[in-house]
Amino acid sequence: MNTIAGVVARNARTRPDGVAFVEAVSDETMTWAEYDERSSQMAGSLRAFEPGERVALQLPDGPGGHVAMLACEKAGIVARGRASGRWLTSWSAAARARCCANRRR
Repeated sequence: MNTIAGVVARNARTRPDGVAFVEAVSDETMTWAEYDERSSQMAGSLRAFEPGERVALQLPDGPGGHVAMLACEKAGIVARGRASGRWLTSWSAAARARCCANRRR
């Protein structure tokens, strides 16, 4: 089964300097290698959450939002687009992500 994380990792290996995103307003770009690395770093900051836990994200549109969603996948967290619950404050400022956990136990 292909996952987004698998596709990004493959592109980071085979064409690391290829453009993964172009931000529409600023024309700032992110390469496949940067996308993979940033999402891995962010996934590491999610250790407070257990795999399978649901996390709601409140994100601006753009590459940072994609990084945050991929980080959740890499951490085994189920990402949702609606915010409620406990705020996650340890994420990378570069992603400009605010998110919270909606624990189901």
